[in-house]
Amino acid sequence: MPLLIVGLVFISVIFILEGAIIGKFLPTTAIFPAYLLMFDISISHTIPIVIFASISATIGQVLAFKTVTKSSNYKNKFQKKIQKSKIYTTVTHYFKKISPNTLLVTNIIPGIRGLCILPIAKNKSYTKKEIIIASFAGNLSYFAILANIVILSKILF
Repeated sequence: MPLLIVGLVFISVIFILEGAIIGKFLPTTAIFPAYLLMFDISISHTIPIVIFASISATIGQVLAFKTVTKSSNYKNKFQKKIQKSKIYTTVTHYFKKISPNTLLVTNIIPGIRGLCILPIAKNKSYTKKEIIIASFAGNLSYFAILANIVILSKILF
């Protein structure tokens, strides 16, 4: 049981960092299912862990949002580097097209999860409440999909 709690703290830190874009280099798509498999977590215990991971990733994204909207140093240095990337250009393009649901949708897609927070913060068209709701809904969907894959793999294999 103590190892399970240490694992939850680890999951929390990993997903806060990933949500804040600092941890984008971490293989979070593999870490979450590995955690569920390593501790052989039951279906009934999976639901609170999915919610916990979703809250952690949402906290990270809200931190990134606050940093971008309040830090002129960020806007001048880091954002110029990000704007040159193809992923940023693609996300920004779809952000302008899809608008309110883009954060939710992009949070479900591995690889670009959380990157949409940057153009949203730059644009400042969302309220903090809308950011939190869209971020949490997308993160919840993402972790629920991963958890269902793990559950199906346990049933089938």
